[in-house]
Amino acid sequence: MKSSVEQINPVQYRISIEVTGEEVDKAYAQVLRGIQKKAKLQGFRPGKAPMDLIKKIYSDHASFEVRKNLIQTHTSGALSGSTLRTVAAPVIERADDAVSGQAFTFVVVVDTMPEIKLSGYKGMEVTVEELEYSESMLERELNNLRQRGGKASPLPTEGAKAEPGMLATIGHQVSKDGEVMPHFDVKEYAVLLGNGQLLPGLEELIIGLGVGESKSGKVTIPADFNDPDLANQVLDITVELKDLKGFEMPGLDDDLAKDNGFESLDSLKSQLQKQLEAFIAQTNEKATETGIVNKLSSLTTIEAPPAIVDSFVDNMINEEFQNNPKAQDLLKNEELRKQFRPKAREKVIRIMLLLHVFNEEKMQVSDEEISVGVEKILQQHKLSPQERKNIAAIKANLKQSVRENTMIAKSLKWLHDNAQISKVLKKA
Repeated sequence: MKSSVEQINPVQYRISIEVTGEEVDKAYAQVLRGIQKKAKLQGFRPGKAPMDLIKKIYSDHASFEVRKNLIQTHTSGALSGSTLRTVAAPVIERADDAVSGQAFTFVVVVDTMPEIKLSGYKGMEVTVEELEYSESMLERELNNLRQRGGKASPLPTEGAKAEPGMLATIGHQVSKDGEVMPHFDVKEYAVLLGNGQLLPGLEELIIGLGVGESKSGKVTIPADFNDPDLANQVLDITVELKDLKGFEMPGLDDDLAKDNGFESLDSLKSQLQKQLEAFIAQTNEKATETGIVNKLSSLTTIEAPPAIVDSFVDNMINEEFQNNPKAQDLLKNEELRKQFRPKAREKVIRIMLLLHVFNEEKMQVSDEEISVGVEKILQQHKLSPQERKNIAAIKANLKQSVRENTMIAKSLKWLHDNAQISKVLKKA
């Protein structure tokens, strides 16, 4: 066997392999013997059919198996003799037909872990914007409760135009630089106009529309949008007003509290304040984590292996469209995958950097930590009778993900404990 390795980019290599005709003949002999042992041909006892007949009847199948076996065996051999740290199964780029007595050549592409050069992460200076509780937050939550308890009613006059205080049912299509963003498309949803729920610029398009009318314009994504890649960006949108109703909300009083399971308005306010404070604490913790990882990512430049990025894209699409009956078809939508790929790439790079810090600082994950993590996951999910029968296999499958998640958590904690964190107040 001859092989050569060519670097395509920092995380991909092309391996060209030539197998001698003698090795091809040996592979054919092995495959044909296996077929002969199992073949059941009329007039012959199992395993006793002549080899010439086996070759004639099973030539296509034998050729396929030989080709597959040669690629698997010699790719593994080439990789075992190299220093490449592969992260996924090789992808066949080109392969000849396997012909007895002739040399067989093929080319595969493998994804590898990048070389990570990272320094300056101990004592990083990180600035974090934190939320602080305010009465305006409580007022918004109370208004949300009033809205949920509100009642829609037909408008007194036909042909009314949308204005604040009305309940509008809308649908919209969003695009960026001329490319449609299908995961932002909404066929129909209701929104109360005038309460600040919509993206900046969207409500202005709706105000003044009549039912059945559409309008196109631009919307600005807020800086704190849940997808950082879209934050502060301006998108094109076409919105259609599908229905319009009047809307009346209940008063801010004890009756509102009782309708929501509380004795009085004061007790309702007290509980909402506790929930808001818990949410703020969780949000600030997440903001600190994000700040640390962003700073870590800024210290170096690395590439993410495409195979891992694609697996993250799969997970993100499945999560985003988990209730969509066409979710499996969406996995094959290249335009949709293209939109998810930058975020997936960013996630992969961040995880690789955190695992690099874990290993550089010689941190450890104990078997007990893994066992506790696995049991915690199992307690959160109700197992079916069939799953209980396979509990040992389920636990074994969970161990690797629990190990990796624990490594990431420990790395984040180490970076937090060794960082210089400055906190500034963020407007809610």
